[in-house]
Amino acid sequence: MPRIRSHQGSAEYNTYQNAFAQKDPQAKASALESFLKAYPQSVVKAQILDSLIDTYQGLGDADKTLTRPHACSQVEPTNMKAIFWSVLIKKSQCGKTVNPETGLALTRRPVMMRQRWPEGPPAPKPAATSPDDWKKLTAGTYPAFHSAIALDDLVSKKDAKARHL
Repeated sequence: MPRIRSHQGSAEYNTYQNAFAQKDPQAKASALESFLKAYPQSVVKAQILDSLIDTYQGLGDADKTLTRPHACSQVEPTNMKAIFWSVLIKKSQCGKTVNPETGLALTRRPVMMRQRWPEGPPAPKPAATSPDDWKKLTAGTYPAFHSAIALDDLVSKKDAKARHL
């Protein structure tokens, strides 16, 4: 994992240290966002985005939690945490507006999994992840991915059985 060393620029290092020293989650999120604005090309950008996912998720802020996985996946396309939270939040938002007569969604938020991987998640195992850790990670996340794809099929009526609802 990349790290900022104090000699790489004392202002960047101090800003980084200050952001992670925050005890209040709201203050930490603000400090991390400020870091990203001040140092958009930092070697620790992926780590900052990853921390923002955790911080916003801990605060229960689904909208901000959802924006960070997208940014994180641009920096690190196979970041499983970013993919997982994005899919989970979009799944929970899918079909929130329902026609009371038919029970079907009036509006649909497309599920990222379907857009990125039409046949399902191929996410390759990162080199730094052990096979055992990868097995645990995929065992916990892939069911959520497949569930989101199934819900997307149902809401969009891509599934033959759903067309008759």
